[in-house]
Amino acid sequence: MNQYDKSYSWRGPDSPLMSLAGLALMIAASGRLSFSTAVSLIFAGIYAVTLLVMLFGKPIIPEKYETAIMIMTLTFISSLFYLILSMINPVSALKLYFIIFLIPVTFLSSRIEKRVNRLSPVEGIVLGLKEALGFGLIIIAISLIREPLGYGTLSVPFTGRTVNLFSDAISEKFVLQVFAAPLGGFILTASLIALLRLVFRRPGAKTEAEDNDD
Repeated sequence: MNQYDKSYSWRGPDSPLMSLAGLALMIAASGRLSFSTAVSLIFAGIYAVTLLVMLFGKPIIPEKYETAIMIMTLTFISSLFYLILSMINPVSALKLYFIIFLIPVTFLSSRIEKRVNRLSPVEGIVLGLKEALGFGLIIIAISLIREPLGYGTLSVPFTGRTVNLFSDAISEKFVLQVFAAPLGGFILTASLIALLRLVFRRPGAKTEAEDNDD
């Protein structure tokens, strides 16, 4: 029995559905550069604060209630970030509402709490920030492709400015609005994942199909 047989498609740590939580956030947040940059910073902030609370509170948290407490902590911290953002910029808060509350689902599906359990609080937070920032950079990278292809523009983070990359004549012919839609996000993200798997595949490594043939 290989690793693909250990979990059902709808549940379990190796379930493909566990990865879809992160994929949903990636696609929803990568439409424009300015939006993806803001989401990436909020994502890293929620990750860091949640891990800070969980790692320093670990000695007093009963193990059997750890998951429940983590869910409540994630929900509280996400709500706190949303409240602070709504006081600073209510319009941006409304745009980010759905995304912010996808972050706890992504955090849980990543199972990072299992990987930092044996680390010191500082090491755990550093690992969490690395993962969060790496995920955020992927979202930003996808937005740098989707926005020019889908809108013909590039929005400048934190300025409210949008730069037109093409003339109107070129935009009418070459800009594909499907890339600005969720469907385009799925197609582009899937293509990039396939490309990365091909590039970083270890020499001599076998695919699942090849394992089954053996």
